[in-house]
Amino acid sequence: MIIRTEYDAICTAAAELQEPYSLELHVDIRQRLGTHIGGLFPLFKEAFPLTVAAMEMYWPAPIAAFENYRQHWLIDFVCEHDNLNLYFALRYKVEDTFGPDFDQSHAMLPSRWVELYRYFESFVITPNSRRPLTWINTPFHYSGRREIEDVFAERLNMKKRWGKQLADKLGVDHHYFNCWLFNDNQDALFLDEKRNDHKVYHLNGRRHEDVVVLADPETKLDEYLAHVVAGGKPADFNWRD
Repeated sequence: MIIRTEYDAICTAAAELQEPYSLELHVDIRQRLGTHIGGLFPLFKEAFPLTVAAMEMYWPAPIAAFENYRQHWLIDFVCEHDNLNLYFALRYKVEDTFGPDFDQSHAMLPSRWVELYRYFESFVITPNSRRPLTWINTPFHYSGRREIEDVFAERLNMKKRWGKQLADKLGVDHHYFNCWLFNDNQDALFLDEKRNDHKVYHLNGRRHEDVVVLADPETKLDEYLAHVVAGGKPADFNWRD
């Protein structure tokens, strides 16, 4: 649960929104607040049907919580459930959600994955009462993706050079071979952002050099996220079946 006294306004429906803080929400979200995930983000539902079905089954509709911090409105967009919170990292209202600039900046992603980054920068499930800046188990926010060397050093507690060596072995440029998801089972998903070929590489961090290209990364990520959203453990999910 969030700590309500830490916020200046909490809204559960569009009719409750007031200016000026409501203007910080993208107009589409302002108009749809109070509906569940599928109603708020229909393109996300279309791209991740299993994930959204699990969200609507196991989590209540999200609320918008606003805090005035140094004359700027901060927003937590969150579904509350027992001792956990599911936060969507909303994108700023001034950022493009459609058009050539948005398409170009997300060209490295498999097409359905783009809907994780159109109105929000992925989501996280956490016991924290505020959205964390970095997270695990769900795809990173756009700017939070990491180069393979950093993943080896910070997540796998191995030398950076081993990450570069693996990238070289795979024939990819380690500067552009970025990790978009890492979980507490040491599964990692990488994209080659130089080639933009939409191949998704699954790394089994427990064996470090065990890497395969996923046959259907769009469906597989949907299955995985539905599993996690429903309360499943990442260790119980098979990326390669």
